[in-house]
Amino acid sequence: MKPSHSNLEIKTLFLISFSIKALPPLGNAQTRKHFRERMKDVEVWAILVKAAIGKSIPKYPSPYCLLTLKRFSTKMPDYDGLVMSFKHVVDGIKNAGVLVDDNYAVTGQWDVTWAKVSHRKQEGIEVQVLGYDKTVADSYDTSK
Repeated sequence: MKPSHSNLEIKTLFLISFSIKALPPLGNAQTRKHFRERMKDVEVWAILVKAAIGKSIPKYPSPYCLLTLKRFSTKMPDYDGLVMSFKHVVDGIKNAGVLVDDNYAVTGQWDVTWAKVSHRKQEGIEVQVLGYDKTVADSYDTSK
């Protein structure tokens, strides 16, 4: 007997949206930094993310989520640098108590995009976290 995916129910727990008028360092810039500098970045982004989320932190962390991450900057980053730039942001979301973990089983593939802005004053990020819970209505389909 196999679990039936047709009986899978998804229950939305919360939707958190926030923006920060700062840019996390791109992947290449992160790898060139000394360990202590990288740890300082982690701490700074944890504080920024927690402040941006504010009172929207859920009572219980979500076991699963969909992450939509958008960077607004004057220069186009390369794709791997763009994705890696959100590492500290996602760590901050986890450390704020929004997610149980930030591994692939919890977050799945991130939806990461970039948009060009004309002036540096417009630079920043937008983040959306959709927390959900998977439950199986009928654990096993006995017909298979």
